[in-house]
Amino acid sequence: MNMSVNYKNLQSDPKIEDACQKAADKISKILSKFPDDSVNLKINLERNPKRQQFFSTFSLHLPDKILTATDSSFDDIRTPITECREEIIRQVKRFKADLYQGPNLRKAEKQSRQQTEE
Repeated sequence: MNMSVNYKNLQSDPKIEDACQKAADKISKILSKFPDDSVNLKINLERNPKRQQFFSTFSLHLPDKILTATDSSFDDIRTPITECREEIIRQVKRFKADLYQGPNLRKAEKQSRQQTEE
C-alpha cells in the first residue's frame, strides 16, 4: 500500500508520523487480498490557524472505489487520526462484504436479523 501524508498549517512531528504509520499498518492488514500497487492511502492533516482545531482526512483509493473519512478535534491531532482510521476500517469491511457476498445478500441477512429480534 502506498501512503502519502500532507500537512497544512502544521509541522511534521515524529509522534504524528508514528500515528499515521500505525493507522496505515492497521488498514493494510485488512487489505491483504488487494495488490499493494493498486491501493493508495492519502492522509491530509490540517490545523486551523485561528484556533486550536485539528482536521484529519483519509482517502483510500481502491481499484473499484474511493473511501473517505474526515474528523476534527480541539485537543490533539492524534484523536482525529484514530477516528478516521476506525471509519476507514469500517468502510473497508463493508466494501469487502459487498464485493465478496453481494449487497443483496447483506440486505437479506439484515432483514432476517430484524425479524428474529421481533
